[in-house]
Formats: sequence, C-alpha cells, structure tokens
Amino acid sequence: MNRKFTFVVACALISLVAWLGLNPSAPQAAYQGRVEAQRWEYAMVSINAGIQEINRYGGEGWEMCGVMGTNAPSGVLFFKRPIR
Repeated sequence: MNRKFTFVVACALISLVAWLGLNPSAPQAAYQGRVEAQRWEYAMVSINAGIQEINRYGGEGWEMCGVMGTNAPSGVLFFKRPIR
C-alpha cells in the first residue's frame, strides 16, 4: 500500500511539472492585465537642513534613498517617492 501511494504521488507530481513546463502561461492565466513599472520623483536637500524639514519630507511621503558627501557645507540628502 505504501509503495503504491508513493508511486501515485510521484506520477501526480511529474504530471504537474510536465504540464507547467509545456504550458508556461498557466500560472499567469489568472491575471491578464498589464503591469507597469513604478515611477518615482526625486528631491535633493542640503545635509544642513534641520530635522523639521527632513521630517516634513517624510510626512509628505518622501523616503531618503541616498547621501552624497557627508561634509557639512556640501553634503546632499536624496529623497524619492512614487509619482502620484
């Protein structure tokens, strides 16, 4: 009985793998819409900006995504957010 059950399960798995391999569109059949890439807008803020200004950007949906030059007079913080 155990050997027969193992054989049936193995056959079912092989059939499933073969069906997915021969029909690559099967997993996507449920979704027919077009997927578009996320578009972003960017902002640069001086590294000397106060915490209130940085918090304002966060409150408006901006996310800090980079820093260039950590020297106080010339450093820049980069922010991004999805285009609305």
